[in-house]
Amino acid sequence: TEELFKNKKDNAEKSHTQKKLQNKIAALEQAIKEQQEAIDTLDAEMKDLNAGRKKASEDRKAEKAEYLNTVAEQNKSIDLLRQALKVLKEVYSKVAEGVLLQEAPPVGGPAPKGFDAYEKSRASAGIIAMIEQIVTDCRNMIKEAQYNGQNALDSFAKFVQTTNEALKAKDDAKTDLVSQKSQSEKDLTGA
Repeated sequence: TEELFKNKKDNAEKSHTQKKLQNKIAALEQAIKEQQEAIDTLDAEMKDLNAGRKKASEDRKAEKAEYLNTVAEQNKSIDLLRQALKVLKEVYSKVAEGVLLQEAPPVGGPAPKGFDAYEKSRASAGIIAMIEQIVTDCRNMIKEAQYNGQNALDSFAKFVQTTNEALKAKDDAKTDLVSQKSQSEKDLTGA
């Protein structure tokens, strides 16, 4: 009877150890599964962050091209308007000096009523002022484009920095999970 009791006790201990080992194996398998799911999730998140950073880079490249185009167009407009102003000022200054006035004898008699002598147009100052205002508007558009370009650049730099920090944190977390998973697999093999 003592031997029977000892066999039952040994069997109970073995059964208990076996159940304990099976529970440990199940827990390790579950841990490995959860760790792999977490690694896969981190990989997907990192892929999304990289795609977002790439898209932001493409958008920034397009914004920069638009900025450079706007500045170039406005500078070209300013140059053309300055040339026009120079010509107009020369013409109107010559008119004011009487250089362009030609005294020709009236053909067909005296000038009709309501026609005065040729003199500087009062509208010349308005035309010159209007062109100068357009030049000012072009300069303002350049300043606005520069301001918007700098804001876009600052936003892009901040986004890239934040994205890089998030990628680093996720990569560190992934490294930790891979290490934990390897340890769990080693423990499972040893069990």
